[in-house]
Parts: sequence; structure tokens; C-alpha cells
Amino acid sequence: MPSFKITSLKSVGLLVLLITCASVVLSVGVTVFAMGHVNAASIIVPLIVAPVASFSWGLSVLKHAQEILSQTARADESELKARAYESAIANLTHDLRTPVSQISGLLGLMEQRAPKGTQPPEELKMARTAAFRLSGMIQDVLDITRSEMDQTDVVRCAFNPGSLFEDLTQSFEFSAKLKKLELLFENQLSLASVVQDQKRIERITANLIDNAIKYTNFGYVKLRVANGPVVHGRSHILIEVEDTGIGIPREQLHQIFTKFERARNHFAIDGLGLGLALVSKFTDLIEGTVSVNSSLNQGTCFKVSVPCDVLEVAEDARTPVNQFRTCAQPHILLVEDDPLNMELAASVLAPFAQITRAANGLEAVQRFEHDRFDLVIMDCRMPVLDGVSAAIEMRNLEQELCDSRTPIWGLSANASAEERSKALNAGMEDLLAKPLTAAIAEQLLVH
Repeated sequence: MPSFKITSLKSVGLLVLLITCASVVLSVGVTVFAMGHVNAASIIVPLIVAPVASFSWGLSVLKHAQEILSQTARADESELKARAYESAIANLTHDLRTPVSQISGLLGLMEQRAPKGTQPPEELKMARTAAFRLSGMIQDVLDITRSEMDQTDVVRCAFNPGSLFEDLTQSFEFSAKLKKLELLFENQLSLASVVQDQKRIERITANLIDNAIKYTNFGYVKLRVANGPVVHGRSHILIEVEDTGIGIPREQLHQIFTKFERARNHFAIDGLGLGLALVSKFTDLIEGTVSVNSSLNQGTCFKVSVPCDVLEVAEDARTPVNQFRTCAQPHILLVEDDPLNMELAASVLAPFAQITRAANGLEAVQRFEHDRFDLVIMDCRMPVLDGVSAAIEMRNLEQELCDSRTPIWGLSANASAEERSKALNAGMEDLLAKPLTAAIAEQLLVH
């Protein structure tokens, strides 16, 4: 960048000098030509004025050029800083989410291995609740940072909304139990599969439930979900979170969606004060609406309406989840550079499939070239060769060998819209957020 500025300024200076010299030459030429036609005064004036005027103009050009270059330099520097900051946030997101996803995955694996017909230990529920809250707080901080940088994005995918809300309710069971609250879940949805930003809906609902539990000392917290109206051809999901908590004064209702604000300034309440601010921002982001009704010392009810596209799937076209278990075990290429993530994913997949492991993209491509796989599950961020580049090479190999298309699914601790776009452009089926769970593994193997 510095060499560009110096070179550009020299060029402008040279241009000014050339213009000045040209004006002098022109003036002399005009003088010589006019010697025999006009008097001396009319000759001397142009001779003096023309170089001075051109030099003065040249100085103004140089000054203006310096201002432009200075502005360009500042803009370039600002852009470089923004890119560096964006990269730092992306790396921070990945680095923070990785250990949290590992903890959550290991706790889920422990629950999966519990004897059938038995309840998981209470300590396991406590640990999962703590991991879920930590993950949510990290996500809130990262999301509010991205929103201030105008980098929030929408990642639309297909999911089962009923299962999502049921799992969310279970995640808060222990938190409600600690405060001796009744946690209720009322599911009136008839939508089996929809397309929308699953993570945003999850964070919206989780923040509302978490907020309700914090501000409720007795009684209940209830999550109710139902079908909303069809508007302009799009269905809606209605989400209501009701509590019997302290309520919100009417004069403070307008500020509860502001960052770091708490109703009645309850600073003794745990949390970052970001939950409701993100509820409002995320609801706007996915083109939804949010409203609140509250009575002091009687309770609060938040209502969210979220548009979604409904996937119509014929009942007889659906494959039972456990059908693959009666067939020969599928052969999966599992690609992961982190040893703990590898062991976690392999343990989840082991009951369902034969697994071949690869520690990076290059090793995965080599194995893919010399063996046949029913499915590839691959981390996107790896040394030597990343997952996106490896997927591109795998698709090229399929074309060269005229092989059928093998499903390739990406894995990432930072499943952002940008990461997902890269995965799809590389020929992956889609991008999955870590940790890989047994439920997700079953769905992949079915499809």
C-alpha cells in the first residue's frame, strides 16, 4: 500500500511539472509568433501569467490529489482493519465453540450410552444445562458483535420444529427445577418439517425461556407453539413464552429490547443483558414479529411470529428411522483433524456404520480415490487440505472416474451462512453444526 501512494503522488507531481513546462513553452511560442503582430505589453503579460496560472492550477491539482489519495489510504486501511476484525471474529467463534461443542457432544454420548429404560443421572442433566447456558452466552456475545459489524446472516435449512422446541424445553428442566418452577410445553404444531433459520429460532426461544425463568420466583414458565396464519403464501409459527414472574412496569416496556437493559434494573439477576436485544434483532432478521404483554407482579407473555416454508412430504415416502439397521452397515469416511472431535464423532457413528478415518483433507481425498464410501462426513477447517477444497477434489474425481455421486456432509463449529455457502459451492450436501449427535447421524444414514 505505501508504494502505491508514493508512486501515485510522484505521478501527479510529474504531471503538474509537465503541465507547467508545456504552458511555458506554449507561452514562448505564442510570444515568438506574436512579436511581429502586437506590442510588447500584450506579449509580456501572457508570458508571465500563463506559467503562473498553470503552476497555481497544478498546485491545486496536486493538493486535491493528495486529499483523494489520503482518503483512499484511510478507506483502504479501514477496510483492511474490518477484514482483519472479521477474520478474528470468525477464528474466535470457531475456537470458542469447539470446546463447548465437545463438552455437549460428550455429555450427549454419555446419555446415549445409559441403559435403556433408565433415567440419566441428575449430575448429567446439571452438566448439560451448564454447557447449554455457556454455549448460549458465547453465542449471544458473538452475535451481538457481528450485528454491530452488520455481519449477521440468515442460514436457512430444513428441520422439525416440534422436535426443536421439545429439546429446548428439556434443556431448561434443571434450571426450572432449581427454582421449584413448573416448566410446561404445549405443542399445537402440525408442521412436520419447515425451512427457516433453525439456529435463530432456537436462540430466540431459548433467550425467552431463560429470561422467564430468571424473573419468575414461583409458579410456572410455559412454552406454547402453534400454527400461525398463512400470509402471502407463507405459513407462520407462533411461539409464546408465558410466566408468572415479577412482570414489567408499563413505562419500561419500550426499553426491554435494548442491550444491557433489565426490567427495573435487576442487576442481581445473572446474565449479560443481551437476551431480549437479540430476540428483537433476530426476529427482524428472519422477517418475524415480537410483542410483549405484562402486568406488574402477575407475569409476562412474549409472542413471536416467524414465517417459514413448509416442506410437503408424502407419508408413504418417508423412510422409518431404524430401517437402515436391518441392512448392511454403510461405509462412512470420517474426516477430522481434532483427535477429541474424531473420537466423539466415531463413537456416535459406531453403532450404525463401518468407519474409515482420515486426519486431513489430503488423506481423505487419497482414501476416497482408492475406496468406495456410502457417505463422507468431513470437518471444514483442517490443516494440509481443508474440507471445502477436499470436497472439490472428490467431485472432480467422481467426474473423471464416471462414478455415482457420494453424499458429502460438512462439519463446522462455526456453521455460518458464509461457511455454508462455501460448503454448498464445493459440492457438499450441506453444512452441519458440531457436535454430531446420534439423532443427526440417524437422519444422515436414512437419507
